[in-house]
Amino acid sequence: SGYKPLFQTLVIDCCAVLGSPEWPVAPLMLRALWKFAYEMCIKEAFPLTHRNLAAELLGTIVCRVQQIIVQSSTPRLMDSEHEQSAFLPPQQTLKDLQEQQ
Repeated sequence: SGYKPLFQTLVIDCCAVLGSPEWPVAPLMLRALWKFAYEMCIKEAFPLTHRNLAAELLGTIVCRVQQIIVQSSTPRLMDSEHEQSAFLPPQQTLKDLQEQQ
């Protein structure tokens, strides 16, 4: 259908900025698209081509949300050479341990 590239681009763009503070409306748009696509998938009144597009859009959204979940739950070892990650406790040096005793 003629709307397929439009919906695909919209979903991909919203997924790309999902979680970004500069685009707070992205989750809301994805929720609306999710509801719309889900309704198309479960109702047999829609043509098979539309239901197929809806399933593709749902898959794209699920993959992006899963990536965000994995990225947020995976601790990073170091952000840079001299900077500790916010996920890890600060490392103690031998000097720090000696001072504590």
